[in-house]
Amino acid sequence: MRYRTSKQQRRLVTLAAGLGSFAAVSGASAQVLNPNNGHYYQAITVPEGISWESARVLAETLTYSGMNGYLVTFTTEQEMNWFASYENRPFLGDAMNDHYWIGGYKATPGPDPAQGWAWVTGEPFTYTNWSANEPNNMGGHEDSLVFWTWDGTLGRWNDDPGEAPAMGFVVEYSSGNLVPSPGPVALMLLGGGIAMRRRR
Repeated sequence: MRYRTSKQQRRLVTLAAGLGSFAAVSGASAQVLNPNNGHYYQAITVPEGISWESARVLAETLTYSGMNGYLVTFTTEQEMNWFASYENRPFLGDAMNDHYWIGGYKATPGPDPAQGWAWVTGEPFTYTNWSANEPNNMGGHEDSLVFWTWDGTLGRWNDDPGEAPAMGFVVEYSSGNLVPSPGPVALMLLGGGIAMRRRR
């Protein structure tokens, strides 16, 4: 198991501070309020690519108006429909058109690609919005959730290898402390030199 060094941690915090302070010029959208749940959502673009684990760690260093950030979770159809709505496309549309990480991961390996998924917050993984013929665990190691518009519908999901570089990620901000301690199953991800989940 590999853990971040203090130098790596400082670099992530510095990058997070930069994204928060210079959103207009750093590839981060405005924070958009969902009036249905009081949460804010933000798409962050990383042109050079970012792994799922690096995105997860960075998302959890971000705050907005006193609310904690984490990779977005979609637990209801209402939430997903709001996110994909026409009025949000100027702010969040890029995330749905390209590969942007969201907060689902394969917590329990098994032969069924659709089983064993979890949200980073520990919320129940009951609602799903998979793209056509997904998830399929192609290559046997697709263990992370990403937006995928192969079938032409905005906001559909795909399973992808967590170490594969995505174009960015989506952060959700809420006032509750929704991000729990890591579970017993560690994901061996290699993005950005950061291989393990953060220990609380």
